[in-house]
Amino acid sequence: DALTGFRLPAPPTGPELATAIQASLTILDLATDQVTVPNWAAIWRAVLGGVDLSAHTSGPTGAGKTELIALIQQHFGPGLDARHLPGSWSSTGNALEELAFAAKDAVIVVDDFVPTGSTADVQRAHREADRVLRSQGNRSGRQRLRADASLRPSRPPRGLILSTGEDIPRGQSLRARLLGLELPKEGPGSLNWERLTSCQRDAAAGLYAQALAGFVRWLASRYQNVRQSLPGEVAHLRGLAHQSGQHRRTPDMVANLAVGLRYFLAFAQEVGATTPTEAETLWQRCWRALGEVAAAQAQHQAVVEPVVRFLELLTAAVASGRAHVAAA
Repeated sequence: DALTGFRLPAPPTGPELATAIQASLTILDLATDQVTVPNWAAIWRAVLGGVDLSAHTSGPTGAGKTELIALIQQHFGPGLDARHLPGSWSSTGNALEELAFAAKDAVIVVDDFVPTGSTADVQRAHREADRVLRSQGNRSGRQRLRADASLRPSRPPRGLILSTGEDIPRGQSLRARLLGLELPKEGPGSLNWERLTSCQRDAAAGLYAQALAGFVRWLASRYQNVRQSLPGEVAHLRGLAHQSGQHRRTPDMVANLAVGLRYFLAFAQEVGATTPTEAETLWQRCWRALGEVAAAQAQHQAVVEPVVRFLELLTAAVASGRAHVAAA
C-alpha cells in the first residue's frame, strides 16, 4: 500500500519533455550543492539498477529536509509529497526491509529519524536504522526460516534509500556505507523557501514524473548495453574520485551517483533539453559538489572512529580535572 503512489505518466516528447527536464533541474538551486546534487543524482542512478548506497540528509527541525527530499520522491509519482512519503523511521525494521525490497530500481524515502524516549528506545531506533541501512549498503537481506526450518528466499533492498532526520544513525561501519549530508537551517546553503513553493507546484503538476518517464523510455532501448557497461564506468569514475585518507566505500558511492548524472546528461542533450556546453557546465558543477561531499564524509566517519573518540574523551577528562595520570 505504501507504494501505490509510485506511478509515472505517459512520457512526453519534444518541448513538453524539455520543459519537464528543465523543471527538474531547478531542484539543484534550492540549497547547497552538497545536499541537492547527491539527492538529485540518486533519481537517475536508482533507475539504472543494482546500487548499494544510501544517503541521509540531517539538519535541525524546520530546516526543510522533508520538503526537499519529497521533491526527489515526486519524480516517481506526483502524489508522493511531504505528507505521503512511502517510509518512516517510526515503522518497524521488518516493514522497512519489505518496503526496500519491493521498491526495485527506485528511490525510496524513509523520513524523520529522531530517536526519542528512554535510553532503550533510542538504542532500539539506532539498531533498526543500522539494520535497514546496512542491508542497503551490503545489498543483502536477513536469512529467515519457515515453520518447517527450511530457509525462506532472501529479500534484500533493491532500490536506493534516501533518509532524513534530525539525528544521524550511529556506528563507524554504518557511516562508511551511508552518505551523510547536512542541510543548515539558516545562512549560506540553507533551503530557499520561495523557490521551494514553485518547485512544489511543478512536482504536483507531474513535471518531475514526466521527466523521469522520458528518461525511462530513453533508457529502455539501451538498457542491456547500459547494464553491461555500468561496472566499467563506475570503476573509471571511482578511480577519478579516489583521495587518500578516504574510506574505500566513499569513492564508490561518489562514482555511482556520478554515473547516474552522466546518463541523465546524455539523455537531456539527446532530447534537446540542454546544449553540450550547458551539459558540460552542469557536469563540472555536480562533480565538484560530489567531491566536497566526499571530503565531508571523512569528517562524519572520524567523529565515530573509536580510537579518535577515546583520545578526545581521555583528553577532556584530564583537562577538566575529573581524572589524573596516576603513573607513567
